[in-house]
Amino acid sequence: MQKRTIFLFLFILSCSATSEETLVQESTLISSSTTSTSTTSTVGISREFELPYKHSFYKLENCNDFLGSSHKVSCFEIPFIEKIFQFESPILNLTKSRNRQFAISKDGIVYDLNIEKKEAEIIFDIRGQVFLESLESGLLSFFLHPNEDEFLVSYINKNNELVFELFYFENEIQNKTDSVTLLKVPIFATSHYGGGIFWSEYHAAYLVSIGDGTEANFESRLNHKPLDTNEYYGKIIAISGEGEFVKRKSLTLSSTNEITKTNIIAAGLRNPWQFFEFEDFLIVADTGFTQNEELNIYKYTTTTPIFGWPVFEATKRSEDLDSIENYSLDSELYFWDSNGQEDGLTYVEQNSIMPAFYYNHLPCYSEKNENCYGQTEIYRAAIIGGDILSDINSDYNFDIYFADYLSQELFSVNLITREVKIFPIPGILSITSIRVNYENKDELIATSYDGSIYLIKLP
Repeated sequence: MQKRTIFLFLFILSCSATSEETLVQESTLISSSTTSTSTTSTVGISREFELPYKHSFYKLENCNDFLGSSHKVSCFEIPFIEKIFQFESPILNLTKSRNRQFAISKDGIVYDLNIEKKEAEIIFDIRGQVFLESLESGLLSFFLHPNEDEFLVSYINKNNELVFELFYFENEIQNKTDSVTLLKVPIFATSHYGGGIFWSEYHAAYLVSIGDGTEANFESRLNHKPLDTNEYYGKIIAISGEGEFVKRKSLTLSSTNEITKTNIIAAGLRNPWQFFEFEDFLIVADTGFTQNEELNIYKYTTTTPIFGWPVFEATKRSEDLDSIENYSLDSELYFWDSNGQEDGLTYVEQNSIMPAFYYNHLPCYSEKNENCYGQTEIYRAAIIGGDILSDINSDYNFDIYFADYLSQELFSVNLITREVKIFPIPGILSITSIRVNYENKDELIATSYDGSIYLIKLP
């Protein structure tokens, strides 16, 4: 095992014509030890949240300019891109289990993909049972248990409820024997469903994501439910067919000192559509509201992390972003422990976890690094995750990959160094998921809302 200590002294520099790298202003101590299967990372970063509109700007020669958190940023050449599938319905997701790739179609179909032969087999079909009238609705996810003859699906039913249903099968996935609904969550909008699924080796349960379930409006900045630990909205939770999952230590942040939900893994999220687990890290791409998209990287502890929404959008306070006087949530919250109660809003402001990375929708330069409405043609809209490339023989080892829904860009943040890479991916519109393809070295798979699936070969 190789051990190293790296001192990074970073300064703001604009990128010149001879260099595609930009160094940023921050002093960070990183201690890490890595092998091909394990990693330990400790990054010393201030817990203080930024003042509003204080971003770092990067002028890049062959990539779109960048405005967001402070990193070493590199612009890479366009990777080789090949379209390998075209389906009639939007492909909303791609999951991996037992060395198989599964494509999830909005209309209710799951395909078992053979990437090498470019063949797709229907293994699950609930067409006619899902709500299709919203951009974000339909069959959302499918995850095959790594060992047991079962799989979990998430979908929006005709009543606009987010449903997590566990199916049992015999020998082959198509031979379903029974099913049970593990969770049904009413959604009061036609967006922000969440619906991601990932099997957690750490928790020995399925982790599922639930969005805040509200429209993207001013009132959503006041919504207490993503923080309330007696609500499932804006959370990642653990569920299992074996009965109620009980987290080792439950956070109580609610109006009363009672615990009704013992399975909350993470709170304070807006729309955590794509997330995954790598070793003992929870990695969550959370879509922002008016300004910032964020990537959260959290090393598991016994406590429940709060990622800040709606009090924060990335590192910015909602009250500052929208000039809200006397900011308060739409319902009282208190933090409860053995010492009694504490004001919930104060607790959230002092204990929220900052994102490891974020980007602003509209990048342009200003002396005060303010927002750039009307000053740039570049528009980034929604962060779409996500997977990590874990290959000790790769130059991209421990890079976490994600994309923006609109801007035709692929991003990565390194788990150890937090260095950022940007790859233009022209022609891939409306990306819905990114996964690593371990059948070939340094290769990714991307799905799209237009029904396309692409291979992306990193340069």
